[in-house]
Amino acid sequence: LPTAIVGAMFCGLFGMIASVGLSNLQFVDLNDSRNLFIIGFAFFMGLSVPFWAKGGWIFADVGAGYPEGFLPPTVQLPINWEASAGIAGRTIAEILTTIAATGMAVAAIIGMVLDNIIPGTRESRGLTYWEKMAEPD
Repeated sequence: LPTAIVGAMFCGLFGMIASVGLSNLQFVDLNDSRNLFIIGFAFFMGLSVPFWAKGGWIFADVGAGYPEGFLPPTVQLPINWEASAGIAGRTIAEILTTIAATGMAVAAIIGMVLDNIIPGTRESRGLTYWEKMAEPD
């Protein structure tokens, strides 16, 4: 297949996946500033943290590096994971780097954490609808 066709298919496919995911927000009160903050902050972090994480912020030689035009992170943790924890430390560093370099994972984790630690009513969080759907008929 030509590259342009594959690109168009990816745009359509991932656009549909994103819209189906966002359709779950129809039961959330989007007039509540709490929910708007959580959604906006999670999206922003999901877009920005992966660029930072790909610079190898956990382990010096883990990460694909920055694309042309991007600078590496100014603050890196110079931790020698192998010396402190052996091969398990390197494995943990690779796992953390992979998660932090995946925008969807970052956004999901931050969104779930913020949704559970910032106080909000069950109605504004959309939980009453899902509880009704989970009850047997």
